[in-house]
Amino acid sequence: MGADAVLADVPYLGMDWQTYLDGPQDFSLPSAMRAVMLHLGEPEERDYKYYLAMSGQAYQQVWHPETGRAGFDDPWLMDADPGHSVRRMFAAAGYGYRVVGIPEACEEAEAPIVASIDAGRPAILLCRRRPCGVVTGYKQGGKELVGWVYVFEPEGTEYDEHGYVRLPDWLDWTCGAIIVGEKAEAQLIADTLRDALVWAVNAARTPRIGEWIGGLEAINTWAQALTPDPDLEPDDTDAFARLFEAHDCTAMTLAEGRAYGGNILERTADLWPDAADDLIAAGNCHGLIHDLMWRVWQTPEGSWPGNASRERFARIEDRRELRRIAETVRDLDTKAINLMAKALVTMGVDPADIAPSLAWEAEVLARLAATEAASGANPDARSPVHAGVSAVGVPRLAFGRGRDCTFIGALEAALAPTAHEVPYHQLMGFSGLAFRTRWFHNPEGAQTPWGDGRWHPISPHGEGPEEIDAISRATGWRLRVEDVPEAPRALGREKLATDAVLSLGHVMPAVVGLNTDMACVWGYRIHSMSLMVHDYQRPDEEEVLVIAYDEGLHSPFVFLDGFGEPLPARDALLAGLTVATRSGWRVPADGFLYGLAALDAWREDLGEYEACDAAERELLQTVNWWTLMHLLDARRAAVVFLEMNADLADAGARPALDRAIARYQDEVALLGPFVQEHRDLIAWHGGFADADWDADTRREQADLLAEVRAIEEDALEALEEVLKAEE
Repeated sequence: MGADAVLADVPYLGMDWQTYLDGPQDFSLPSAMRAVMLHLGEPEERDYKYYLAMSGQAYQQVWHPETGRAGFDDPWLMDADPGHSVRRMFAAAGYGYRVVGIPEACEEAEAPIVASIDAGRPAILLCRRRPCGVVTGYKQGGKELVGWVYVFEPEGTEYDEHGYVRLPDWLDWTCGAIIVGEKAEAQLIADTLRDALVWAVNAARTPRIGEWIGGLEAINTWAQALTPDPDLEPDDTDAFARLFEAHDCTAMTLAEGRAYGGNILERTADLWPDAADDLIAAGNCHGLIHDLMWRVWQTPEGSWPGNASRERFARIEDRRELRRIAETVRDLDTKAINLMAKALVTMGVDPADIAPSLAWEAEVLARLAATEAASGANPDARSPVHAGVSAVGVPRLAFGRGRDCTFIGALEAALAPTAHEVPYHQLMGFSGLAFRTRWFHNPEGAQTPWGDGRWHPISPHGEGPEEIDAISRATGWRLRVEDVPEAPRALGREKLATDAVLSLGHVMPAVVGLNTDMACVWGYRIHSMSLMVHDYQRPDEEEVLVIAYDEGLHSPFVFLDGFGEPLPARDALLAGLTVATRSGWRVPADGFLYGLAALDAWREDLGEYEACDAAERELLQTVNWWTLMHLLDARRAAVVFLEMNADLADAGARPALDRAIARYQDEVALLGPFVQEHRDLIAWHGGFADADWDADTRREQADLLAEVRAIEEDALEALEEVLKAEE
């Protein structure tokens, strides 16, 4: 033994994972084990995630009922046997070991540590109230150590010539060390992974570890603790500080533990293919739990320690939202544990070796099963993306491709990866939008929900409650409509962001307003909480990201909230035609005219162009061409809808239906060439110049609208005859 000795090239352990590691390693004992074993030449596949699972800390959850503390990075709370976690890791690695300095004075660890370094083996430091470390060398015969520790204040840290952290005061904050023994035969990875999952299931179903609440019960206790007492005063800073710390520790444990636990489930699935489906499904639950912890940290406006989040945490409305997330996590973890237990039986584990379910697990599983059975989701459409989730098979959106109604186009895209997709023309027909004409007409400048302007571009839009209700009835899809708060940092936006994560976690895209249009939300990037959208303005961009706080996001936010019983096909057709005929004769409301009255006012307004000021002319030009483009798109959809469903009509109604089809075909033939000839007048094609929209063009369009009116009147009468014949 010399005065100084240092082992070279011991892998890094510490806080700076972005530089030295492939991801966070916040559980220090598994990270120290990884560093030591890699230095000793063990396979790289036995990495941090592997030892995190072997130690059981990937699935650790403890909560103290009296103090309100939550254990974090504490391997001694894994089991009634405090040494269980260490023993499992070394058995999996195939090495002997001994723990020194516990419960004796830590000075008794000095000589064994020195001897371990002299033998070429790093040692693991066990510490009081701070993470474990790795000893890579010693100086002064062991009075000073060097190695790796979790450095929280790097500017005050001293390093030796090898780059290791100097630990001159190690006796002040350590309580012992783990000395690595001789190499033995390691267990097969398949067996160690299986055994780790047995332990994980049993730990989840162990409600008490000494005086601590454990497993699923600990998660349930966390959820309840977030709204513990309605009379708890917000200015009780000590109580909220303790609760916040426990809450944050729980979130950190779940985020990293479940993320890496999901990785272990994937590895296990590769080795046990017969159990792969259940293991992958459990891993998907773990992945969603990880992402929901990011929603915890981002709600409200981020919850990182050290900022104003503690003050916001005192608001009961914010903690109610956090509790909703926590209860969702409890349910997801319950589902994952049951899937893992089922997989273990498939893998040959004796059911007697698996802990029985907790009393309330069956109720959670039944509720989740009922929701999933009615969801309409297609799990096979899942496409994992780095740090997020997306759905495959979601088409991009663009104008000029026969899907110009942005709400219906976005909804068709959202439904595409589900088990019950609905084509664009069917959605247009069921909603009545294929047959609707609407024009905003406000010559007196009266105050309306859309302002006091003479015209409004929203005239042809289709995201109204009546259209959404009609689609729900016809298709069986329950469409949940939520308002997007105008304030970018409103708690309501945080709730919608969480809803988006939950929906996409189950491979269910959504629809939301974005800038002037509607967009399809088909994925998310969880770290930035960016929604991945397809929108009409950027049809060729592979991935458009919009943060949840973007002021361009607006109502409605429409979620696929389950699939029920759709109307019989014939009833759905007739319901769509009923909406169509009612819309044709609908009375004015909120500044809108409908049907024939809308066409009359539209022609009248074209004649007012010369009397308008420059701003009004530009608005009229935009509204005119926007509405005309949508009118053509709608009638094309009407033709397809009626042709595809014509055989559903009774024989007596067929002549009238054929007449309606022919009239809408006439309308398409009339509008199509005119719109194509003047397509450069549509803002996104060529922009607006006053001279481009000359008097001759406006007169030609007015004459065109007069012909359209005659066609529309005849077509509406034909549809009414269809409905009468079907009575």
